[in-house]
Amino acid sequence: MDRELTRRMAERADEGNLPFVTLCTVGRDGALRSFVHARSAEVLGPGGGEPLCRMGSLTKLVTAAALLRLVESGRLSLDASLGEVLPEAAPGELAGTLGAATLRQLLGHAAGLPRGGYHAPPEGEPPAEPCAPLFSPGQAFKYSNLGYALAGRAIAAAAGDTYAAHAERAVLAPLGMRSSTLRAPRRAGAPQGMQRAHYRSLVRRDDALEPAPPIVLPTAAGGLISTASDYARLVAALFTPQVLKGAPLLRPASVAALLSPARRAAPGLSFGLGVGQATFQGLPCLFHVGCAPGFTSYFACLPALGLTAVATAGRAGATNELKTLVHFALGRLASDEPPPSPPSPAPSGAHLGGAYFSGARRLEIRERGGRLVAIHDGGPERLLTHHEGASFIQQGGPFAEHLLRFELSEGRAVACHAGPRSFSRDRARRPRPPDRTWGPLLGAYRHPLTGEAEVFACDGRLVFAFGPTDRALLRPLGPATFELQDGSFHRERATFAELRDGCFWTLRIGDMDFVRGGDP
Repeated sequence: MDRELTRRMAERADEGNLPFVTLCTVGRDGALRSFVHARSAEVLGPGGGEPLCRMGSLTKLVTAAALLRLVESGRLSLDASLGEVLPEAAPGELAGTLGAATLRQLLGHAAGLPRGGYHAPPEGEPPAEPCAPLFSPGQAFKYSNLGYALAGRAIAAAAGDTYAAHAERAVLAPLGMRSSTLRAPRRAGAPQGMQRAHYRSLVRRDDALEPAPPIVLPTAAGGLISTASDYARLVAALFTPQVLKGAPLLRPASVAALLSPARRAAPGLSFGLGVGQATFQGLPCLFHVGCAPGFTSYFACLPALGLTAVATAGRAGATNELKTLVHFALGRLASDEPPPSPPSPAPSGAHLGGAYFSGARRLEIRERGGRLVAIHDGGPERLLTHHEGASFIQQGGPFAEHLLRFELSEGRAVACHAGPRSFSRDRARRPRPPDRTWGPLLGAYRHPLTGEAEVFACDGRLVFAFGPTDRALLRPLGPATFELQDGSFHRERATFAELRDGCFWTLRIGDMDFVRGGDP
């Protein structure tokens, strides 16, 4: 597998313009195997080791584990409320029903808090304004960095120390994660690679690389600096302890608490405490994505097979590249690396051919000389290259950077998911036309940290799509103001601004600013 894997890493790095990409796998034998592809020695870690990465939201699993260590020692309870754990909170700070939210609800994104976090105050300081829940705790799922910031404060209060000090002592140190830290390294005295990861990361803005801001998330939500190998130790120790030597980090009951109750976040996707849950090749798969200025990280774990893979990249917005790499590695490990066998035949035009609709948009799949092509809105034919299963990669044009994933029912495709947009085969009814006043709102938008989104019309409704599965209806509140319904931005306000050339150019959701760009 090594040769094929390094080839694919080089391809992903070249295709995504990645300064580095790293991968670490943990097999059934418990051995950690690391692979690094770097364009320059400058991005390597101390002593030429693995590049360090700002792990973004992969920090949340560390926070959940650190809190559960306090639960195991009797100093906290998952069902304790914030009001009980933070009795010293300033009057009005735990606004609305927030004081009744439990630690379990905070870690499970069920406290009703907005997403927040990209302009958060320093750790330990209260927010500038009281933050009231958008809905009663426990009522629904809503991904929130602010919830983890409050969980970090609860950890500090129970531990009698800072969040970072307790988490490093209770989680990082026992696992030998020596290349990891939760404390912002100072310019003087910190390892060179750690300084670079924190201070000298780059983000791409308007086709130019600029220095990234030093901190964008509360420490407990996204402050971890680590390597793929270090983080693989954490994932394996929690979810496949049978393959590692040494005492487990958490008791079985605590690991079970991490995974339940799993709240539905989107079709086929749910979240436990600090970890997402889906399926991979029919098996339960644990995963999470991390985004930070200049960096992307991703892990996936198959507990039933005792397999883990973690990947990092030196560029924001590289989620697709890392997912492809990690899933390839897990697929090869799951097959025990037998001699290469002929790939399963790709679905043909008989299975996939025909027209698909998404509002006013039309996607047509045809077969040409034994190859499939995609035609968007009557445009030129775009060749489709088989990826795996019923997934294809489109060569050029709209959605060229995304997989086209077909949903099959009884051997025939009923839908196609292309990037943030979903097309339906349903020909039984004609979609309702979009409101003509929506034209300036429609199109693709991009956030510098979290990637792309799209606003489109579907069957007479206005839809906001964020990533491959997160979708929400936009309910009008005013001419350019909406409320999102469902999805991870549930009940957030969306405001379009900067109208010029017949289009709105910015979209603010909560405290996140999206800028128009990319294919519509």
